[in-house]
Amino acid sequence: MKKLVIRILAHVDSGKTTLSESMLYLSGKIRKLGRVDNKDAYLDTYELERARGITIFSKQAMLTVEDTQITLLDTPGHVDFSAEMERTLQVLDYAILVISGADGVQGHTQTLWRLLALYQIPVFLFVNKMDQPGTDKEKLLEELKKRFEGKNINKILTIEASGIAIGIAAAYAFKVPMVFAKKKKPSTMGDAYNANVHSFTKKTDYNITVSKEFLSSEDRILVVDDFLAMGNAIIGLKNIIDQAGASLEGVGIVIEKGFQPGGTILKEQGIHLESLAIIESLEDNTITLR
Repeated sequence: MKKLVIRILAHVDSGKTTLSESMLYLSGKIRKLGRVDNKDAYLDTYELERARGITIFSKQAMLTVEDTQITLLDTPGHVDFSAEMERTLQVLDYAILVISGADGVQGHTQTLWRLLALYQIPVFLFVNKMDQPGTDKEKLLEELKKRFEGKNINKILTIEASGIAIGIAAAYAFKVPMVFAKKKKPSTMGDAYNANVHSFTKKTDYNITVSKEFLSSEDRILVVDDFLAMGNAIIGLKNIIDQAGASLEGVGIVIEKGFQPGGTILKEQGIHLESLAIIESLEDNTITLR
């Protein structure tokens, strides 16, 4: 059985414990879905935590998803307990960084992002509380759609795993199907298009693959992803599109790291690139947007 150690991190009150509770419930680890405000969350074991509605001490829970055993670490989100949080980073395989859709990226969220980058931990971004007033995912998607008006896009293409969420959202906005490339060809997949991609984050190579039944020469494709750094994943997806004889209409990125060369590389190849936000630098512990 495959084993993973995963931790959920967030600015305080972003919904970290609620997300942990949902994962445990959906996996069958717990039979009752607890709530922080009801003071019965599974991982809030100390009376003071339940009284205050915050996590103070690090804890762990085991859950199983298909053939994978996951150790889920729950650690404090409050900045006053940062030492308790930071000491667990070195044991992680993956991290889930929770962002409140109502409050946006907060100060401690930025600190957590820098720490995860320092320890080179692969990160999944989870935008929470999208049902609360002040959130506007539709506006974000409409902005992406507006930038590719007139392209007659009939398919969205992305890469697993972090690209799937934005891929589904883009497909919903454009009202077209979404296809994602897998990082390893399943034994059940027949003829497929393949391309080699080097992961800058994981420092490893993948042979990404898409079944030939999902792409054709008639497709006009928009490639989307959450982050753009070196551009390797996008170049790999373009390779697959070229193999299928399809047309790459553009690339839509949520956040581009402007201090890395991916954007320049894609534009030099004549690719229509649109990034909703571009980080110019991370110097002096400050995020500077272009």
